[in-house]
This record gives sequence, structure tokens and C-alpha cells, in this order.
Amino acid sequence: MIPLNMGYAEMAGLPAVVGLYAAMLPLLVFSIFADSRSLIASPDAPVAALIPTVLLYSLGVDSSLAVLSLDCALIFFLLWYFRLGFLANFLSYPLLVGFISGLGIDIFLRQLWRIMSVPPNSNRVFDNYFLHTIFPIREHWDKTADNFINLIFDLISQAPDLNKYSMSIGIGTMILVFLIKRFTPWLPGSLVAILLMTALVDFFQLKEHGVHVMGYVEAGLPSIQLPIFNLHEFVTLFPSALVICAVTLAGGLLLTKRYSQMYGDHADVNQEIFAFGAANLAAGLTGALVMGSSASRTAAMDSAGARSQIPGLVASIVVAISLVFFSDYLALLPSAALAGVVASAVLKLIEVEKIKLLYQQRKSDFWLAMICLFSVLLIGIFNAVVIAFIFSLVLLVFQASNPLSGVLTKDSSGHFSLNIKEDAIVSQNDVLIYQFNSALLFFNATVFSDGIQNAIERVNSNEHKVSNLVLDVAAMTDIDATGAASLLDTINFLEKKNISIAISNSNIQFKTLLENYGLLERIGNDNFYATNELAIKALLASNCGD
Repeated sequence: MIPLNMGYAEMAGLPAVVGLYAAMLPLLVFSIFADSRSLIASPDAPVAALIPTVLLYSLGVDSSLAVLSLDCALIFFLLWYFRLGFLANFLSYPLLVGFISGLGIDIFLRQLWRIMSVPPNSNRVFDNYFLHTIFPIREHWDKTADNFINLIFDLISQAPDLNKYSMSIGIGTMILVFLIKRFTPWLPGSLVAILLMTALVDFFQLKEHGVHVMGYVEAGLPSIQLPIFNLHEFVTLFPSALVICAVTLAGGLLLTKRYSQMYGDHADVNQEIFAFGAANLAAGLTGALVMGSSASRTAAMDSAGARSQIPGLVASIVVAISLVFFSDYLALLPSAALAGVVASAVLKLIEVEKIKLLYQQRKSDFWLAMICLFSVLLIGIFNAVVIAFIFSLVLLVFQASNPLSGVLTKDSSGHFSLNIKEDAIVSQNDVLIYQFNSALLFFNATVFSDGIQNAIERVNSNEHKVSNLVLDVAAMTDIDATGAASLLDTINFLEKKNISIAISNSNIQFKTLLENYGLLERIGNDNFYATNELAIKALLASNCGD
């Protein structure tokens, strides 16, 4: 907890002590209010990576971290009060995999930069003016778009100037963390590696050879006070806080669901949102780093057998004791070692196996993940989140407007299934069964009417004639005005073709909707049946009667 929080604070361009503050009152508050037994809240790589972009992105306002935390708290409380946690689902799984993997690559490269301890390079291979031309969002865009190509170029071009002592400390830390987790997983690898590297730096006086250390760390507990800010600053940071909350919710709720399913628990999602709000309120009042959800620490606690929030309560007490009595020792921590700890942690974020699985399972999901991944690397984290949400909404609308619908045919076992071939197959006595697997709404109304008409035309062109239509509406849970108009057009089309219609698998709500739109009388109240079989029998009996 201590080395990672300090490392994330430094990664965010903030004093390391604000990371420690986050492990005190904010963590304590979250542990009290959280409903999940497994989820651990703390500053984590995705949130820490967003913060420097957020503070620069906010129209040049000299913003305080506390205001950003209070903005996040307000957003979480609003989401909790209006029970809007479902909005996090709009960031789909492939986009989340791509986004988090892109963040992992970006953060890892930046930690390598800190480990190498080299000065910044002024020559940029990928001109930020190009990005500014494409995304003219803010006047200081070039400050926030230190992209992947530039980072790679800088790491290679500056390699001859690296500090070998700093590099050895950073790489040595990463190797130690890996070995400890591999062979003695019960040991806190990050803490042990940091202590050993701190001892080496102090013993060999490596500070004199250019190895940077933390320096002064303010001792004592943080004071609790409402930060002084104006409304303009609060409002300016609000959109950026939305992005941080979206990333926290998407990751946190996925973790909550995963561990709830694993252990058969039921965690109240809205209570988790309230806990995040309370934790960030505490962070705002104590000047701590913004609180997010930590996948790595949640997994670590689960591996250790923790099945409650007690470890969070204990950790907050331990960190408070450390800051009060051992701040002088914290000042000796080498920056390269902290960067090595963070680099080791974020390697888990680069989810290569999940990306491979997406490629094997569904190519479209794979490409969505890759678009989001490269968006993070090339155009910046903030814009990548915007792109991720836009793609999620576009994907949602596309899938909703193109539901898997079509003609039903009976298989050898007597069950009805969708005929996925282009040619529609007609049941006995020219009865066509059509299933529409979605609510009938404005964005798919045309697909519905065109689907039925095209199916009938295909059958009639094959020297068959459709005389009866059974419309299976089991999945048609709602109809809006546009959908009702489309259904009316379909009824008129069927009447012109002298085709009888019957409705199967409907419910009371469906009939109520038809009655509201004046369509129940057009179809006929007697033409509703519980199953497709009953509808077919009724239509055949009616034909025989005629």
C-alpha cells in the first residue's frame, strides 16, 4: 500500500504524501461504507494517469487536487441518489480491455523514463501540431498529448544519457517484485523491494551519483478542512471528474460483480457508488489523491484469503503510524524504485491474453479494443475515454437497430428456430412464422417492417404463396410511436396481400400497448395465442372453415 500509493502520487505529478493520505481517512471511510467484501479502493494506475491530464486540460486553471476529489464525490453521490450505476455498462468489455491495456503501456513507458532518469527531449518525431489540428479542443493540447511515438523515440534517443545507477535500482526493483511474487507470494513484494533498494542507495551513497530520492516527506496526519475554491474552478473540473468517475465505475463494478459471482455474495452496486463518493469526499477534505478501484490490490487481498473490508481498516492505521513516526525514512525512498514498483503493477493491466481471446471469439470486438488501445497511446487518455463512450453508444445503437430476427422453422425435434439462410421456409399450408427479437422502437422500426415484407416477397418469388403470418413477439417488450406506425404499415401491407395475421407469445403489457395505439382492434383480440403451435392450428382451422 505505502510504496504503490507514493508511486502513483509521483506518477500523477503530485507530492508523494498525498498518496499516503489516500490510504488513511478515505480508505477507512470506504471500508466502512462498502457493501462488497472483496473490492479494495485506493489510488490506482488508471486514475493516477488521468490526473495530470485533467489538471492541465482544465483551461489553465490552477486547480487543487482537493477540488477534483470533491467533484468526484458529488458525481458519485448523484449517481447513488438517482441509482444511475447502470451507466457504467455503456463502456463495453472490449473497449474497457483496450482502454486499460493502452493505459498500462502508456504508464509503463513513463515509468521507464523515470527509471532511466534522463532529461526530456525537445525534438519530437510526432509533431503535436498534427494532433492539435485534428483535435482542437484546448489551447494547451500539446502539453497533454505526449504520445506513444514520442515516448518510444525519446526512450531510444536518450538511452545513451541514462543514469546507470538509477536504471539498476529501477530494474532491480522490478526483478525483486517478480521473484518475491513467484516464489514467496505471502511476502509483500513491493514493500520488501523498496526497503532493500532504499538500504542499498543509503549504504553506497548513490544519491551522490544522481539517484533521486523522495526528499522531505511531511510528517503527521492530514488536517481535515474544506478547501477554498470558487465556483468557476469547481465547474471547470467537473467534466474531467466525470471521466475519472466513469473509469472508476467501469472497473469497480466489474470487480464487484466478478467477486460476487465467485463467492455467491450479493453486493449492492449503488452502495458501492455511495462508498466511492464518501471516500472521495474524505479525500477532498484531507487533500488526498483521488480514490478509485484497485484491481491489483483486490486480487492480492483475495489471494491472501481476505473476505471482508478489515484489511482496509488495518492498512489505514498502519499508514497513519508510518507517516507519524517514520516519515524521515520515507524521505530516503529512491524514485527509481517507486517507478519500478509502479511499472511492475501496471504490467498486469496490459491484458494480452484477453485481447487474444477477443480476436478468437469475435473480430469486431477485437478491433474495438485495438481502436481504444491506440487512442490512449496516440491522442491522450481523456480523448480516449470520450472515444470509448462514443463507440459504445454507436455499437449499442447498431446492435439494437439490427436485432437477430427472421423466419422460424421447425427442426426434426419439433422445436422452432431461426432460419439464418437467405431463403425463407414456409410451414405447412403457407404459414410463415416471423420472430422479431427486440423491442419495436424508432431505430429498428424500419428493419421490422422491411424484414417481414422481404421475407414474404422471397417466398412468393419461389412459387409459393404466404397466406398466413404468425408474428412471434416474445422479445418485443416495448413499442414506441414510431414502432407502432411501422406495425400499422405492416398490417396494411398484409391486408393488401390478403394475408391473415396471428400474434404468439405475447403478454398483457404488449396487448395494452397495442390498445393504446389503436392496433388491438385491427389485429383482433381473438388472434393472440400462447405459442406458435396454437397460432398455426388456429390459422389452419380458420382456413378450413373458409
